Amino acid sequence: MESMEWARSARWAAATGVAVLICAAGSSAADNEVVETTTGSVFERGADLLRSNKVRPRLDFSSRGMIEGDFGDADVSWVRSGGAMSIAVPLSEKFALVPRISGQSVNWSFDGDNRFLDTGKTSGRPFDDLIQLAIRVDGRYKVNERWAAVGSVSLASSIEDGADLDDGSRWGGSLGAAYTRENYRVMLGVGLREKMIRNSISVAPIFYGMWRPNEWLRIETEGMGLRATARVAHGWRLFTFGGVSSERYRLDDRKDGPNGVRAGTLRDRRIRAGVGAQWRASEMFRFEFDAGAIAWQQLRVHTQDNDEFDTETMDDPAAFLSLRAQVRF
Repeated sequence: MESMEWARSARWAAATGVAVLICAAGSSAADNEVVETTTGSVFERGADLLRSNKVRPRLDFSSRGMIEGDFGDADVSWVRSGGAMSIAVPLSEKFALVPRISGQSVNWSFDGDNRFLDTGKTSGRPFDDLIQLAIRVDGRYKVNERWAAVGSVSLASSIEDGADLDDGSRWGGSLGAAYTRENYRVMLGVGLREKMIRNSISVAPIFYGMWRPNEWLRIETEGMGLRATARVAHGWRLFTFGGVSSERYRLDDRKDGPNGVRAGTLRDRRIRAGVGAQWRASEMFRFEFDAGAIAWQQLRVHTQDNDEFDTETMDDPAAFLSLRAQVRF
């Protein structure tokens, strides 16, 4: 019986991996920001608020920094700092909503040749600090003990400091189904998002999988990646993770630059992996620390017609450190 159970678990784990690859390929072909930023919310670890049976506010704070990535003749560092406020609102025994407001700033520093990336600026840094703001509402309808319908709607803006919020704003949404058993959970759906440049919609599959092979280990998808968490002592957990991130920002107008990038965009893609620890100090406070490497990072500038204007890729892996805090009321 035990061997049969492990065989079933192995098949489920293999299916999870295949689903992640399929969704990665599908979203890459469309726009994997659909999964990474606004519409993947109900398909991630934070979706536990949707299963709350009482009103529960929550605050999240985070800061992550990369230490001197080598982009040709320039050493580039950045610090991403942000926060979010969410509140679980159960409207009935079956239906719950979670409104969420979030924001993040990305502060960049450049040492060396500021012209390593051509963004259309004639002098100074290639681009200024970057800003993300988002409003999102997640929803869950419990059909029965196993099945639930999940979805979200969002409005987000990603801009270079100085650009208009409206120029970088995009609507998004997702819809899917969730299936839960004692030791695993699977959610599958589709995400939609308005494109920043052209008047069209990106469509991508969205998948979340969580598997508990035993009482102390949890394996799950996280955005476009995987995370494994092990409970090692009371209040303490260790985890390892890896995945892909993608973000796109509207650049401020380059009035004296080339015509094509006067209303262009900057796309930032990264592959990262690392290890970390989580401390649950109490029911109210949780803290996380992790460290690892940005194995690959690419910055790409597109024109206002979405044509590639310039691209620069980091030469070697660079280290990063992260700190996160969560307050649950």
